[in-house]
Amino acid sequence: MAAVGNALRDCFAVIEPHQTANTIAGLIQELATQIRENSRPPITLVGFSWGALLAVLTCHDYPSLVNRMVLIGCPPLDDHRADEIEPKRLERLTAGEQLEYRNVITDLAGAETKPARAALARLAALALKTDQVDPVVEADRPGISVAQMEAFRAIWPQAAKMRSEGVFKKIIRRIHCPVTAIHGREDPHPLASVSEVFSANVKDFRLVVLENCGHKPWIERNARRDFYRVLVAELSA
Repeated sequence: MAAVGNALRDCFAVIEPHQTANTIAGLIQELATQIRENSRPPITLVGFSWGALLAVLTCHDYPSLVNRMVLIGCPPLDDHRADEIEPKRLERLTAGEQLEYRNVITDLAGAETKPARAALARLAALALKTDQVDPVVEADRPGISVAQMEAFRAIWPQAAKMRSEGVFKKIIRRIHCPVTAIHGREDPHPLASVSEVFSANVKDFRLVVLENCGHKPWIERNARRDFYRVLVAELSA
């Protein structure tokens, strides 16, 4: 989210944590330490995709550090809804790209670090088509380091297990700070899961749906202006 941090830094004090832990418990502890050492809590915690789930976990474990959360492109919170993601992605690809997508997923599951790193980079390129509507490609240049690849392969199975066991849904019931979810209408991550769980369990919950927008609002040609308008309003609240 470096691009978002850079866009906000003239108006707000921004921390972009660089994390190194290879367990979810370690990530939560590391993030809490980074917040304490680099800010004056409580803060507004902004999380994108997996970072949205990490924000929820951190807010639950350290409620005194967070006075508001903004969750962007939050993943589904149960396995039933998670099963909707891949079909939506595949229908946006050609037959050849669908085969390549499946091959990349297979490579990620079993390859050594270097080949898996290349597979993840290719998956990121395909995601511009599966997850976005009209992306400004220059605004999204993710680099995949060996450390990030190792972290991905260590952490995501833990997160998937937590989701299948209903951990995220249980934790959200104990969240008491205001929560705003920003979600693209065309994001393959199902909006219904986020809307249903948070609206039923968080008293001060607001959902903002951006039209003509996929998973990363800040790179969408037709939605990024509205995205920043909403984000700035939340940070100013």
